[in-house]
Amino acid sequence: MTEVGQQSSTFLVTSWDSIRPAPGTFAEILSGRSLALFGESETELFTGRPQADDGYELLRFIELLVDKEVSHLEIESMSPDADAGRSLIHKPLISQVALLALFPGERFTIHAMGREGATSYPLGEAYELTGSDLGPVVDLPT
Repeated sequence: MTEVGQQSSTFLVTSWDSIRPAPGTFAEILSGRSLALFGESETELFTGRPQADDGYELLRFIELLVDKEVSHLEIESMSPDADAGRSLIHKPLISQVALLALFPGERFTIHAMGREGATSYPLGEAYELTGSDLGPVVDLPT
């Protein structure tokens, strides 16, 4: 299932079985964390956006492995042009793999969230993700 966020240009794929690791490797990769970087790539794609040279932009794709205790991701836009009223979204997960695509200049803080009844709570440290022209892909928590 692919969803396009209404608040930003970020895509979040909540299930992508073709990149699923073997079941026994989830715990090894996560090593007690709620989120772990599973892969990343950059691809120049035609977006047609006015700020793109000839319509092409370098998009950064980030795959995250998510602990089974995580109910949803809290995604907050930290981009300079983010709309303050629409900068925070919550995306439920149906898989332990999440894919995010970031346009150049976008910056997001990702929190893994647990849920107990109607109450949500953060699980572990937040990740900072950046689009292709802003430096390192992920600022891992220490």
